Amino acid sequence: WAERYDRPFTEVFAIQDEIVGNIAGTLSVNIEQARAAQTRDRPPESLDAYDCALRAKQGLMAYTLEGFAEARALFRKAIELDPTYAPAWAGLAMVHTSEACFLPGEPPGESFMQARDCAEKALSLDRTLPRAYVALAWGQLHTGDNGAIRHNLDQATTLAPNDPEVIGYRALTLAFLADFPGATEAAEKGLRMNPYSPDFYFDALSAVHFLRGEYGECLKISARMSEQHPENSAWYAACHAHLGDLAAARREAEAFLQKFSEFWVGDPTAGPADYTRWVVNVSNPFSREEDRERMTEGLRLAGLPVE
Repeated sequence: WAERYDRPFTEVFAIQDEIVGNIAGTLSVNIEQARAAQTRDRPPESLDAYDCALRAKQGLMAYTLEGFAEARALFRKAIELDPTYAPAWAGLAMVHTSEACFLPGEPPGESFMQARDCAEKALSLDRTLPRAYVALAWGQLHTGDNGAIRHNLDQATTLAPNDPEVIGYRALTLAFLADFPGATEAAEKGLRMNPYSPDFYFDALSAVHFLRGEYGECLKISARMSEQHPENSAWYAACHAHLGDLAAARREAEAFLQKFSEFWVGDPTAGPADYTRWVVNVSNPFSREEDRERMTEGLRLAGLPVE
């Protein structure tokens, strides 16, 4: 309530829309977190489908392997309690899309098929679920179905223009689609509406700067993130390499190999070339070959093996 808005008077109606959006987004996050906190100490057998899905969403938004495992179990429990509860199906779709990126070494194809099936099931029960459309769009980005991505992303945004999670996925998806103005607008809106969980939006902004060739800005934005994914060091290595600081690039490359080897869940005999292949071809769904080449060249200059 204490926000200050300094704008020209001619933008008074735009300010009204911005205030409404900020209130809606902030309240939705706080209400869900408060309700989830109320269920945290209750035994799982006492939860109904809604409470299971709400607690599952908290695990999903943690973006950790442990959080995904908890979310998957709770969404499935919600579906067992009520097979017609569409939000649980949509949430399970989001788990599968996230797992495809956060389980390095596991073949991602099956996860995306499961995500598509769950999202379509959710929409067959309720056509107004924005997260189901987001799950479809994110999966299509990874499978190269660019024609349908915009439609599903726009459907999600139309249905929930002030949902911080939808805004975050929109920002990141548009970044990989090389719609840099759209990605930046969405990420900055997300930061205004959900300042307590900024990493999602910083992630999108850092990707925008990297893909624009603004490597210094990418590093500045990334430094503001509170949580560092093991893959981030690969991005930092590529940034430093493109900037000509090869010593820093090699330090980040070594950090990436160490962290990612501990994160890897695939073939235990895999090595550095497998890790970089995953970063370049799986976890980052570049829609333009020039963007993939930008990452590939940066990793190569940093001393990492890239095939």
